[in-house]
Amino acid sequence: MKRPPARVPARMLATTARAGVRDPGGGGLRIGEIVVDRCSGFSNDAFIALNAWDWHRSSPTVGDIVDVRINDCAYYGCTGLAGQTRTSSLVVFLPGTRTTGNGTGTGNVRNVSVDGWEVNMSTAPGTPASPGFAITGDFDQVNGSEYSGVGLVEDVRITRGYYAMTNANCRMMVVQKTPSGSPADGQNTLTVRNVVVEQVHCDASVGTNGNIAVSIQVPYNTFNLDGVKFKDCEWTPSNLSSNQAFVQFGNKTVARQVIIDGLTINSSGATAPTAACFINQYSAGNAAVIDDLTLDRIMTAQGYQIPQAWFLLSGGVNDFRSRGNNIVGPNGGADGQGIYLVANTAYIGYGVVSDGYFNGVKAGVQINNASAAGVTLEWRDCKILNQTHPIFMNGAFTANISYVGGMLSTGANLVRNVSGATTLSLFGTTVSGTGAQAVTVVSGTVRITKSDLAPITASGAVLTPQNNDVVNFAGTPSYTGAVVQGGGTGAGMYIYRGTGATGWVKVN
Repeated sequence: MKRPPARVPARMLATTARAGVRDPGGGGLRIGEIVVDRCSGFSNDAFIALNAWDWHRSSPTVGDIVDVRINDCAYYGCTGLAGQTRTSSLVVFLPGTRTTGNGTGTGNVRNVSVDGWEVNMSTAPGTPASPGFAITGDFDQVNGSEYSGVGLVEDVRITRGYYAMTNANCRMMVVQKTPSGSPADGQNTLTVRNVVVEQVHCDASVGTNGNIAVSIQVPYNTFNLDGVKFKDCEWTPSNLSSNQAFVQFGNKTVARQVIIDGLTINSSGATAPTAACFINQYSAGNAAVIDDLTLDRIMTAQGYQIPQAWFLLSGGVNDFRSRGNNIVGPNGGADGQGIYLVANTAYIGYGVVSDGYFNGVKAGVQINNASAAGVTLEWRDCKILNQTHPIFMNGAFTANISYVGGMLSTGANLVRNVSGATTLSLFGTTVSGTGAQAVTVVSGTVRITKSDLAPITASGAVLTPQNNDVVNFAGTPSYTGAVVQGGGTGAGMYIYRGTGATGWVKVN
């Protein structure tokens, strides 16, 4: 990345709809074709403010800000002058509307690019407490019933940047409401769509607790997210023993489409999850939800063993896909690895993980106190090595897990079912390892609908087969409650008949 010029003290660069041309659509004034080039320095407020909504005490007009190019800029925090220790953001996006008074209308921020940038507040005189990029709603300081955030932030590209995450308040990017005076449900609606973040390094190693790089945390029904993509990014987690994530969601309204395509997770001293994505709750007991989520090419840097989960859920995803991952774990260690569901509101409606390489990641899917919605997930053509628990279930849930093609090696079992109901299918999957035939049922139920190549041993377990399940058993089915009809015994393929003379029948 080309370095910005040497640091020079700089005052805030604010772009507001105070001058320009009248929008023929009647939405106030319109400012466009703006270039901010090679600016660097300090500021006690937003370094660059794309403010399409003005305070009640300020400009009486609102309108669109469009076609903005910000190139090779750098922000280093506050000036440290007497009484000036506040830090803010490199770029703030503030759309808005005015419901009373002059200039009533909507202001949008559209078609913005930020390229070749740096934000590093590690040497700022004041403690940094702001994100690098903020897409935010706010409230009027005089007329508290007027809120920004009605309108659009769309067609934004943030590329080739470096962000130093010096503490937990310094996210690389946030989409959120201003903490004080946050509008409640129905008071405004902010739509964010077609936002791309590409070739950005989020570096939390410079601080002590910078745990979330991107936070989309909107606890009210005032937010629409329709298309955000992170491509070929890099993230260095902090040295922490608590959860970390590259992107965290806590939105009340369902987010429509989110893509992470290419993320390298660098080595750190972290001992808890360093997840590519964490879908959280927007309030206690209430799940944040993503409708369509893609996590492609999630990679651990060479020599790094991810300590726990690479995908963490307290919330839910309706449609999940993940392809081309290359993730290395510690080949043992604590539970909570792999795809980890940690709350009774967590679920995956339908998911496919394909063409991936996983080595030493202790669990494939682990559910701890998950909901009855549970998980439906398919592993397709993956190479999975040195896995202790491909499926580890613990909670009042249902889980439908299938493997198609690929290979799987495990030293403990195929399924460890502590409680809940698990359905497993293996089709064309090569299995190996000392635990490759074992199904362990502490409580709850396990059903194996198909297993053609993997011979199953379920001694002591309780299986719950249904009509036409086909299983390759390592010996005569002998689990608790097993019934074998005439026609043959011993190792081989069996089909379950659930009507008439019920039981397993060996396939000759």
